[in-house]
This record gives sequence, C-alpha cells and structure tokens, in this order.
Amino acid sequence: MRTSLFRIFVSVAFLMGCSTPPQRYTSERLDVQTLIQPPARYGAKGVDQVVASLQKRYGVAAGTSLSSLADANQGQTLDDGTVVVKTLTDINATGDVARDVRIDIAAQPCLPVARAAGWIDATRLSATPGSGTATGHVGYRFVSAEVRIDLTGEFGEQECLRVIEIYKQP
Repeated sequence: MRTSLFRIFVSVAFLMGCSTPPQRYTSERLDVQTLIQPPARYGAKGVDQVVASLQKRYGVAAGTSLSSLADANQGQTLDDGTVVVKTLTDINATGDVARDVRIDIAAQPCLPVARAAGWIDATRLSATPGSGTATGHVGYRFVSAEVRIDLTGEFGEQECLRVIEIYKQP
C-alpha cells in the first residue's frame, strides 16, 4: 500500500513539474536577460516593461525619466551580479520616457557580449580594435518591426558587455 501511494505521489509530482507554465518576466527579478529579452520578444510593450522595472529599481515614479540625476552614485547590482553604472531613458528627448533606454554596464564582472547577443539572436555588426588612446569595441544588433536593441562590448579577449541601448522603432 505504501509503495502504491509513493508511486502515485511521484507520478503526480512529475506531471505537475512537466506542466509548469513558460517563464514570465516580472519586475521583481532584474538581470541582463530581463532587460533585453522582453523587448526582443514583445516589442514596444517589452520596452515599456523594462522601463517600468528600472523605474521601480531606482525608486522613481512611473513616467519619470531616468537620468544621471536619478541614478547618481547609485550603481545597481542586478540579480545576475552585473553592475549597472548608469541608466538613461528618453535619450533623444522625445518626451516619451519609454521611447529609448541606455544602460551602461561596469567592466567587472564580465558578461560576454556574445552570450547576451545569443539570448536575443542579435547579429554581430562590427569589431573595431582600439589604439593607444581609444578603446576598441564590438557591436551586436537585434532589429524587429517594433524595436532595435544595440549591444556594445569591449574589443579584445573577453569582449565584455558595456552598453545596452533599446529603441522603439518609429
């Protein structure tokens, strides 16, 4: 009898585990994947979701632009350990705080830009080696009918992600 109950319990637990719904993005978790995947998957609504998550993280009201004033001296460590050093919204001064977003990432810890690009199937555009006075960079881009996402990393051995730019298409 105990063996039968145990088998039933294990079967039910297995079936429940197999029927979990797909991952949904929520504002509680914030990491690089939750910054770039919603816009790539859901377009303009995904950009709105990302901006709302960032506003919540910085403690500003919905509809408030994020600027150097909002994040001054407030480096944000994301749930994946990535450190955001600056976040700007409405970069092009359109009056729409969710029209475009720029997120600057600290050099350490290093998140390879190619890994982040793979999460959204972004295409590698260019790689420019640096010189004695300028830092080289590597760029990736994702484009859909509703959004464009540019990922920029340092050129070289590790090619760490340094900048995320997300734009709603006109």
